Amino acid sequence: MRNYVVAIDDYINKGLQVTVFGEGKPEVLITAGIHGGEVTGIYTSRLLMEYLEKHQLHQGSVKIISICNPTAFRRMERTSPYDNLDLNRIFPGNEKGTLTQRIANAIWQESLSADFIIDLHCCGVHGYSYTLAVWQEHESARQLASMLDIPLIVQSGGAKGQLFVESCAAGRPAVIIELPGGGQGGVINEKAGLEAYNALIGLLGQLEMLKCEVVKPSPTWCDKLILQRAGFEGLFIPKTSSGQTVVKDQVLGIINGIELKSPCKGTLTSMRPMGYVFVGSPIGNLAPHID
Repeated sequence: MRNYVVAIDDYINKGLQVTVFGEGKPEVLITAGIHGGEVTGIYTSRLLMEYLEKHQLHQGSVKIISICNPTAFRRMERTSPYDNLDLNRIFPGNEKGTLTQRIANAIWQESLSADFIIDLHCCGVHGYSYTLAVWQEHESARQLASMLDIPLIVQSGGAKGQLFVESCAAGRPAVIIELPGGGQGGVINEKAGLEAYNALIGLLGQLEMLKCEVVKPSPTWCDKLILQRAGFEGLFIPKTSSGQTVVKDQVLGIINGIELKSPCKGTLTSMRPMGYVFVGSPIGNLAPHID
């Protein structure tokens, strides 16, 4: 009997690639790809890396982990095939746990020296960009969110185990930027990616880490997202679109001739396209404005 191994290239990284520009304080950590299919954020982080390769920081350092969940990224799915854990629900992780738990702990250790943390995610191919923050609980998170030139700032539900939630609780200001795109198709929304890239450049300018023109953003502040669901099954015809600001009782869409109305004034962070829906089917998300 003979027994031998045929070598096959391994395309899965055995570690996380961390890229650091500059040195010292303040330190900004930017993460992307915590959910494998959310690739607009990965695209944004790579744009920033290209920029920082050509433009030296005036002070401080920027640390970028552009693909935080490499096995999930290879599948373009939310979770790793090895343990099916949601990486963004288990921080600070466990250095002796499963693969995803160890990844969470490794990222957590990298985050401990950061003064500001921005985590890039995707809110679906039919979404609209917004900053997600626990700004009502943490003043430092509110200040960080206000420095990002993203149209909306939405109050988070604050689910435990998320990098930005646990970081804020530990005294390190952190937010998520949600961008349209993602899914198993690995869809990149180029326009949103560029918008987020410019927002990050603007943040570094405000922190005096880059010498560039500084324009103070003026985002709209919002409460927690309100998920709009179908009350019955039928053909859904949208009368609004993602990114649109609506008023109370405005018709969002129609199901079998029956109007679905907005519960309040706000901006739609997502709105599904025309199609058949069933009872409980998600229609879209509404970010209520806080006047």
